[in-house]
Amino acid sequence: MCRKTFKAFLTGGVLGFLAGVLFAPKEGEKTREDLKKKIEEFRKLLEEKEVDKKIEKIFGEVSKTTKEAYFTAQMAIVEGLAEFKGALSELDKEKYSALIREKIDGVRKKFNLDQEVVEKLRQRFERERRRLQRAAERYLSKKGSKSSSRKK
Repeated sequence: MCRKTFKAFLTGGVLGFLAGVLFAPKEGEKTREDLKKKIEEFRKLLEEKEVDKKIEKIFGEVSKTTKEAYFTAQMAIVEGLAEFKGALSELDKEKYSALIREKIDGVRKKFNLDQEVVEKLRQRFERERRRLQRAAERYLSKKGSKSSSRKK
């Protein structure tokens, strides 16, 4: 019941916001710009809530340290995947699993994580293989665009 109430409240809030923005006495360009910003803020808020749920499931709590450990592991894996460069699509499950174990072991040592948490992290990142591969591709393209703009 609580979940339905929350969804109804959230839907009503979003619809009310959209109606307010669309009918506000502003220029069309400015209204669209404001709407894009608000939608992006809302999307980030939802993503943050989803990440908090994942972190709580893995660590049992959400704190500055647990968030830092989660994001350190995630970034280490993305950077490790980026080292494969163009061969990301050819990265098989065994190599990916080995990479995850290696990167999470580094995070385990840095944050002094117990084995149960390490296993939950490993399982989470195993399930997110495709998403992390896309993140590594974006990481590479950003890195490439920065280095090409420096050469000019």
